[in-house]
Amino acid sequence: PQGNQGFQGNQGFQGNQGSTGTGAQGNQGTAGTPGPEIVFKATHGSTIYDFSDSSQNYLWHKADFDQETFDTASNYDTSTTRFTPTTAGKYKLHTNVGTSVIWDQSWGAGKETVVRIIKNATGTSGTSTAPSGTVVGQYIFTEAGNNIGAQSVEVDCIADANGSSDYFEVWFLVSYIDFSDAEDQQLLSSSCFDGFLI
Repeated sequence: PQGNQGFQGNQGFQGNQGSTGTGAQGNQGTAGTPGPEIVFKATHGSTIYDFSDSSQNYLWHKADFDQETFDTASNYDTSTTRFTPTTAGKYKLHTNVGTSVIWDQSWGAGKETVVRIIKNATGTSGTSTAPSGTVVGQYIFTEAGNNIGAQSVEVDCIADANGSSDYFEVWFLVSYIDFSDAEDQQLLSSSCFDGFLI
């Protein structure tokens, strides 16, 4: 008759590692689609502003940045001075609005300049009524002192755009100034509006 099965022997030693295979390297994958590059900058032309009217009301103006420096996606319209991005996302926006007017000492305070970047603004430039819309960036600059001084007010912000109907404009108001110096004013040459997709 067949005998009982014996006990299992001890495990043998591990063999040496085999040599590395020499198969050919696979082909490189295709490059991904690059993301959109959206960058724009516009500067100020020769537009003349009246900062107040004959009734001594201070007036809101849309900054007329009608000189395009660059616009990689053709999203800035110089005829409306409006940036309407066609790609949804977050945008870093910046503006510089510079003026040079005389402070009116009768107010007992210095000149005040309000600069806003507004999304989907509705309003009439050259009126005392502030434009409606969503203020995505604002800076209020006040300068004390009786002088003729140039001041540049900058605003930086990050704003969401839906890539279709959302647009951005720059509006400003200069107040507490000498009314005799409020007419026929231009912005300083450093004034600009720019931005890019983050």
